[in-house]
Amino acid sequence: MRLLSRITPKSLAGQMIALLMLALVTGHVIAFAIFSDERREAVHTATRDLILNRTASVVRLLDATPAELHTRIIASSATRRLRFSLSGQSIIDPTSSAGLERVLAGQLRRELGLLAKDVRVQLEDDRHFMHWRNWRHDDDDDGHHRRQMRKLDLNIAVNLQSGQWLNAETRTGFNRPTWAAHSMLALLITALAIIAVVIFAVRRITRPLRNLADAADNLGRGALSSDVPPEGPEDMRQTIEAFNTMRERLERYIEDRTNMLAAVSHDLKTPITALRIRAEFIEDADLQEKIIQALNEMQNITESTLNFIREESKNEETRPTDINALLASLTADFQDIGHHIHFTETDRMVLLCRPTSLKRALSNILENAVIYGEAAEISLATDIETGMAVITVDDNGPGIPESDLERVFQPFQRMETSRSRDTGGNGLGLAIVRTIIRGHGGEIELSNRPEGGLRATIYLPDNPDSDD
Repeated sequence: MRLLSRITPKSLAGQMIALLMLALVTGHVIAFAIFSDERREAVHTATRDLILNRTASVVRLLDATPAELHTRIIASSATRRLRFSLSGQSIIDPTSSAGLERVLAGQLRRELGLLAKDVRVQLEDDRHFMHWRNWRHDDDDDGHHRRQMRKLDLNIAVNLQSGQWLNAETRTGFNRPTWAAHSMLALLITALAIIAVVIFAVRRITRPLRNLADAADNLGRGALSSDVPPEGPEDMRQTIEAFNTMRERLERYIEDRTNMLAAVSHDLKTPITALRIRAEFIEDADLQEKIIQALNEMQNITESTLNFIREESKNEETRPTDINALLASLTADFQDIGHHIHFTETDRMVLLCRPTSLKRALSNILENAVIYGEAAEISLATDIETGMAVITVDDNGPGIPESDLERVFQPFQRMETSRSRDTGGNGLGLAIVRTIIRGHGGEIELSNRPEGGLRATIYLPDNPDSDD
């Protein structure tokens, strides 16, 4: 099965060519076998009829000429593979005739009429002897060259009016058919024609399909894209038009939802500001501080929610970015403000991404690492099997319970035991991070390190079309 999966073509053109070639060769082999059997039977029938007619001609000639000329007639009538002789007895046993031999004997007897007292036929052809025989080629100059021929032995014995037997012995060989080479040539020409047509047709189909795949990939990465031009067969055109309609509806939906939330955020500023002004007139200082803190938290939640929704709209344009340089820049920024972060730079690694959004996501991860784990270790590598860029961020913090490793990515989810609530935030940080990473066609995973601390692993797909 592994060998079959390896040799099976993966592309649409390869699979179509392989299937058509399989059907063509199978049909050609079946037709070849049928035609070969029919042709062999036709050649043998024609050869037998020719020998019977030649034997009948010799019998008539012997009957019309004096006996002293018979020897000369017999000698002149012989060919390379047909020999005549006059004898007092038949070379064929009268009890050895089979069905076809009786038919041939009756045919010759009817043709000769009263010229023959008895006719016997003995036939041994390749219906009974399916093998190859070497027959000497008498026309060769050296007399030693031999070639393979198929065997057909036809012996005839005719009892003449004179009482003698005219014995005809044949050793008729048939060369390997030259039409087999012609058939293989025709098969080759047909195969080449089919391959050319399939390649042309598949390219006509796969070109718009490839454009559609690129557009879908760009849409999944958040790249701004225009309509895919409808090309190819009617089914493909309908699929492309459906994709264009879906893209327009999706972008319009995200835009409408973002505008709605932006309006809600803007409208909330007025009552929040009014409440903050009224809070200034509260004489109880403790109550005033609590109310103002609650209003600030409401303002934070509103703005963070708006940022989260705007991040999903992916308005930033994608462009080739050196991830190694991006991580080095982030590391330097955190080090400048006194955080302990270490990153060993690697070779240049260019990916097609939205650099501002990606920098925000990585910054959020690093900020969590230095706040909850006091220090962070960053590494960048390439997964050999998938070709994806792998960014790993390790910290020395308390980690997260295994049951909550997935829950922390949900909006407004905070860890009350392993992550302090005194650090602020509203539980949208990791949700925004995963939205950004998945918007780039990647994924993020959290895991607890055996030696302690949390590990964040980010997978970003490599883009072969990126400009290095």
